[in-house]
Amino acid sequence: MAEDRSVRVVHVALSLRLTVGADVLRRRVGELAERLGDRLAERVQAAVVHDRIGYFPALDYFAGHDGVETPLLDAARRVASVACDYALDTVPSRLWGIFSSVKLEHVQAMAFTLPRVTPHQPDARTALAAHYSSDTVRLDIVLGIVQKGAPKEGYARAVASRVIWNLRERFEGVAVTDARVVDGQDF
Repeated sequence: MAEDRSVRVVHVALSLRLTVGADVLRRRVGELAERLGDRLAERVQAAVVHDRIGYFPALDYFAGHDGVETPLLDAARRVASVACDYALDTVPSRLWGIFSSVKLEHVQAMAFTLPRVTPHQPDARTALAAHYSSDTVRLDIVLGIVQKGAPKEGYARAVASRVIWNLRERFEGVAVTDARVVDGQDF
């Protein structure tokens, strides 16, 4: 059988975990981001112990809760918003020259998700502070790549490596948590 040499656009869906650097946040929100995760972890841990909850809820659970002050939650929302905006501005500008299309699907501040930390872990406070620091963003994107022929095995992994390479200078941390070739109707 002859090799497929037709030109097509191959789409690759990626889930990225991006950590915005402290210097970037400091330039945009000043000292607001300093020790934010530590302060939130301290308040949340005390509230969880006081309320006898067996897990650490997402931050939105504490809206209106006596144990976590509203200004502290507002600061977390502000820093998370700045981190998300930075990711939404930076990722397309860094990738448009490499890929034929860049579609932003979903953005979420990791601080407002359920932490993967339990109250009984020995390092719970440290892990909780890192989770609540508001500097990490999950971004789902779909990239279009013009190529000849069908994508080969490992194609999505190769695209993920290119993305990491091109974003690594703009973020303190870049991780691809999922990468897959998608059909045109999947996005």
